[in-house]
Amino acid sequence: MDIGFFREKKFDGKRVIFLVYENHKCIFLITITDKKAQQSEIDLIKSNLDVYRDVLEKIIKNL
Repeated sequence: MDIGFFREKKFDGKRVIFLVYENHKCIFLITITDKKAQQSEIDLIKSNLDVYRDVLEKIIKNL
């Protein structure tokens, strides 16, 4: 099962949060947030990793 690697990239005071799925060779952009909302966004993403994987697999299947 490919659960993805959680990553973030900082730029101009914002943070881009994304998942890297090596098995599918793709990056799934989740959100752009600021420092204040960062932890709540991370918690929400972690609790929904299976949803993101399912959505990604549906997208790939339709290509």
